[in-house]
Amino acid sequence: MIRLSPQQTSKVKIEDATFTIRPLTGADIVCITCEPGPGMKLLETVKRGLVGWDGVNETDGHVAIFDGRIEGLPSDVLVRLSAEVWKVTHPSENDEKKFASGPQSSTGA
Repeated sequence: MIRLSPQQTSKVKIEDATFTIRPLTGADIVCITCEPGPGMKLLETVKRGLVGWDGVNETDGHVAIFDGRIEGLPSDVLVRLSAEVWKVTHPSENDEKKFASGPQSSTGA
């Protein structure tokens, strides 16, 4: 049986911001693997997996509205988000049990 990729979202807390991510689809993964290097793969992973945020501000202090652009995010946040997107895309057995019981959040750094 072929099943469509799940589109359940998860929340990731990084410092004072909360990011909403989703698992990658098969098409997303194919596109990411075609990127030319690890940096581009990481950026494409975040672009495809990040679907929203709260608590992110512009440099002038105003609230940054999520519009899909990630260029201003610090590199450590991009690395963390990429790892979290892959984690929800390919969960461990324990993670799968947690995801099946409802929406999850990840906290830290």
